[in-house]
Amino acid sequence: IALEAPFPEVISIGAVANPIRMTPEIRDQATLHPGPVSDYLKRYFRPQPMWDELAAAIALDPTLMTHSVTAYMTVDLTHGPNYGYAHVWPDSTRPHIGERPVRIVTAVDTPRFIQTFVDAANRISTHD
Repeated sequence: IALEAPFPEVISIGAVANPIRMTPEIRDQATLHPGPVSDYLKRYFRPQPMWDELAAAIALDPTLMTHSVTAYMTVDLTHGPNYGYAHVWPDSTRPHIGERPVRIVTAVDTPRFIQTFVDAANRISTHD
């Protein structure tokens, strides 16, 4: 759906978020003030990649990306073992079957992202 939507640009964080994991230290820093965000993070904490948090942060502040490449992408929608598999090509080898240009993030400013997340979580937590 996202690849067919009329967005001016599609950005994929892909695997760049995998090593950026929610840790007990990040959770503790992000829950300094009581509130709904703090309660949520304390209740549902898991040491997992921060995929959604990073995607949202990049949508708000694209300068968090320190490197990216543009490639062409489509998603296999045929029912079978490859359903949902993303196919990605450089411009030179794309098959011209309706694939869309996508900006793929390959590096981010991780310390600034984590600090941005912590600051935002604490700001939201302090509001009634």
